[in-house]
Amino acid sequence: MEFDRKQRSAYPVWAEDIIRYRDLDPNAHASHVAIAEYFENGRVRLRHEHLSHLGEQFLTGFVLAKLSIEFFREVKFPGRLSVGTGVSRLGNSSYTLSQGLFSDIDCVASAEVITVYIDKESRRPAPLQSEFRAALADLMIKG
Repeated sequence: MEFDRKQRSAYPVWAEDIIRYRDLDPNAHASHVAIAEYFENGRVRLRHEHLSHLGEQFLTGFVLAKLSIEFFREVKFPGRLSVGTGVSRLGNSSYTLSQGLFSDIDCVASAEVITVYIDKESRRPAPLQSEFRAALADLMIKG
């Protein structure tokens, strides 16, 4: 799905975060590890607020297959951040979340995360269950 990842209006789910002093690297901006954590907080918020009603039987068995982050601007202390998250692709056994990290109106970084469902016995990719697919479909990014 093609969309402008730097546009706030693309993302259906939002989480707020703050830049902590401990997030800074020697260059006095938020480190790449801190940026990855902000994105993780956004994914956890999506899961908790929009998928937890499905129950643990639908939420276990997923592995992170790919995490890609692109940095656009420095993130300085102190400050507040907003993380937008949405589903950009639904596959047979995987789904892709796209995310934007915003400081005020500016997108400072974006991320793409591919998550794969694996069978508990075989430890191999398995099809996403229909209830889970339907819940993810409700969280698709608007192009």
